[in-house]
Amino acid sequence: MFRLLSPHNNSIAVVDILAQLFKHEISKFGDILTEKCSLAENHVVTAEIVAQDREPPVARQNSLGYQRFAWLTEVLGWSGPALLNCDKHNMSSPQLSRRQKRSEASALVPWISAKVLASISVKQLLLQDELFLASVADVGVIMTASLSRGGRIFFCGNGGSAADAQHLAAELTGRFLKERPSLAGIALTTNTSTLTAIANDYSYEEIFSRQIEGLAQPGDVLLGISTSGNSANVLRAIDVARRMRVSTVALTGKTGGKLAARAEHCIRIPSDETPRIQEGHILTGHILAEIVEAELFGE
Repeated sequence: MFRLLSPHNNSIAVVDILAQLFKHEISKFGDILTEKCSLAENHVVTAEIVAQDREPPVARQNSLGYQRFAWLTEVLGWSGPALLNCDKHNMSSPQLSRRQKRSEASALVPWISAKVLASISVKQLLLQDELFLASVADVGVIMTASLSRGGRIFFCGNGGSAADAQHLAAELTGRFLKERPSLAGIALTTNTSTLTAIANDYSYEEIFSRQIEGLAQPGDVLLGISTSGNSANVLRAIDVARRMRVSTVALTGKTGGKLAARAEHCIRIPSDETPRIQEGHILTGHILAEIVEAELFGE
């Protein structure tokens, strides 16, 4: 979307428009553009430029919005809309399609409230999910037992789940709620030299499994995080860990994906929305960290 000032406004903001047009090298492309214009209450014309192969309909040419857009093209020295040539594929660019008229902060409050309620509803489902509660308890005991024997807890995931892996590892090596000795929590997502070497020399699917091969020992725990439950590199790491007699745990979304059948323990968050799943993952990770601290270092 372009934000074009009405001719009733004495100042004409055209610099940003020109910068966007030239940035996308509009003169290279042969598509004839038409436009859909509307005049807002504050006399701002919003022109949505749509790539088509024909001239705009007469009715649209006669509309007030179209006339104001045509007026601006004359001010800029353009001969008309047919002069504006652009690649159709570039029209999805955030710079070109970004909505310019922003919401007032007060208007966002109901929307924010709805998001908070959506998050709460997922937590309420967890409270009623006996399988979730039992799985978290089981995994907490397994992690505690491994750490008490000198074992290590490995975490892996992609994107936001990679950030979660690092977050949860830090709760162990640093602290969660108690002053206590450091615990062995290792995120397999942090060493960029290792990740890029394995991805380059082998494949991206092996970036975690190769690290498990070299670092893990029987009795350790691998916690793989995947909102879909289908991340190929997490699945590969889980498979390798099981062959090495490393306990395997998956944190997933509602269905569990392929990880549900591959990991020994699958903790599912009852949602299909990635943000809600990730919020559930962090809640679960925090509960596990608190179980470990309470079991190893007392109440």
